[in-house]
Amino acid sequence: MEMLGNEITQLEATLMSKIGVVKCVETRLENRIYRPGSEFCKDDVELGLKKEALQLKKTEENLIKMIEHAKYVSYIANYYMHSIRWEKVRGDFPIRRH
Repeated sequence: MEMLGNEITQLEATLMSKIGVVKCVETRLENRIYRPGSEFCKDDVELGLKKEALQLKKTEENLIKMIEHAKYVSYIANYYMHSIRWEKVRGDFPIRRH
């Protein structure tokens, strides 16, 4: 359970670190598109920034899915652990004796 909690914390920290990078790429792209005196054209730098922004968004989405899945697994594991403990307290849990 502790390992799962650590994994969730690590995934959340990774997600938070990506947010700043995404904002930086989006700002660079926006400044590049709306700079004064530039013609409306797409160059390699702009295309590269768009590709990087798209990849970072996909990474963010994947991290969010991984965090949600890990939290769900943690919830289910806690539920079953508490159920087993409760059954032991009530005496409903069959104790095997060999």
